[in-house]
Amino acid sequence: MTALITLGVTITGKLSISEHVRDVVRKCAQSLHIIRVLRCRRMNDQALQAVYRSVVISKLLNAACAWWGFTTADDCDRIEAVVRRGALSGWTVSGGWASGSAGRGGL
Repeated sequence: MTALITLGVTITGKLSISEHVRDVVRKCAQSLHIIRVLRCRRMNDQALQAVYRSVVISKLLNAACAWWGFTTADDCDRIEAVVRRGALSGWTVSGGWASGSAGRGGL
């Protein structure tokens, strides 16, 4: 299938963003693992939150205003699962989309 990659966002010929979401979620899962390792190495919670926001949330939000309208319900579920994992680990701050409270219309 033909795909266009621009500004790090993959859009297929059928204007699907699912490939991009899968790639971003995979990268975020890798980053979450690294953050867990940092926690095991006794990094403090405030620093872990800063790493989570600057790495994971920034990956999720990269050019989101351009691609969010093309997401499917499954794409949203994948993204929200990443945010929930961060929230369950205590790496998000309360309120706003980064804590998983905004849902589909959050961007």
